[in-house]
Amino acid sequence: MPRLERPAFLLGCGRSGTTILGRTLAEHGALHYLNEPRDTWVRAYPRADVWSARAKRRGGRLVLTATDAVWWRTSRLVRLFATSVAEAGRTRLLEKLPVNAFRVPFLRALFPDALFVHLVRNGIEVARSIERECEVRPWYGVDDYKWQQLEGVARTDPSLAPLLVHCRSSHERGLLEWRLAVEAAIRATDDLPSHQHLAVRYEDLLDDPVATIRDIEDFLGLQHDGATSAHAQRNIARRSAPAEALAVTDDATLIAGPLLARLGYSRPAPPP
Repeated sequence: MPRLERPAFLLGCGRSGTTILGRTLAEHGALHYLNEPRDTWVRAYPRADVWSARAKRRGGRLVLTATDAVWWRTSRLVRLFATSVAEAGRTRLLEKLPVNAFRVPFLRALFPDALFVHLVRNGIEVARSIERECEVRPWYGVDDYKWQQLEGVARTDPSLAPLLVHCRSSHERGLLEWRLAVEAAIRATDDLPSHQHLAVRYEDLLDDPVATIRDIEDFLGLQHDGATSAHAQRNIARRSAPAEALAVTDDATLIAGPLLARLGYSRPAPPP
């Protein structure tokens, strides 16, 4: 069976900056970058589908765990990824799929030597970006299937289930999605050794893109590549309003406040 040596997975809630980070790292001569390869995942694991018109029929699930790993499906997935890397003339895989924030234990079962880079951005900014995306495309999949899956995740936690009634707008939905995704990724990576997990702040990426990219190259065990640094210097910059400039409702603060405060973004939940 083909092998993937230390595949790297870029984690982060959608609209957290993972695309620009992935595209920058894709400039490295050793990395083959796959940006949201949904079709590849679904070919091997149909239950990975939470977006398409066939997601419900496939039994698509947002959360996948180690118990969902099946050897012959994993063999197919490894073959698909390894072939893509070989055809690109690269040696290492870098993959980005936002829902993987909910699937780290599954990924570890498939790829025991996997490396994880978790990019975290202020949830207020993420939610505003999701809100804009909802205006132009079905962010939550056909018939809101992905949102239904997120609701299911929230309902399993007594502290989160009551928040669902506050998710009336796409902005508030985006805040809950951010909170669920970030908390899931943190929980799943907290017990990983430092050589398998690197947390990166979006703000650090903006403040010093070249140094941040070099830190990630070091973590991945790669030599520094001038192409990645040059791409970072040219392309990584703030292009939307910072959180401080965005209005936040009491409902929004209630939804995301505890995690915002925990991560140092300083918006505690309002008093009851």
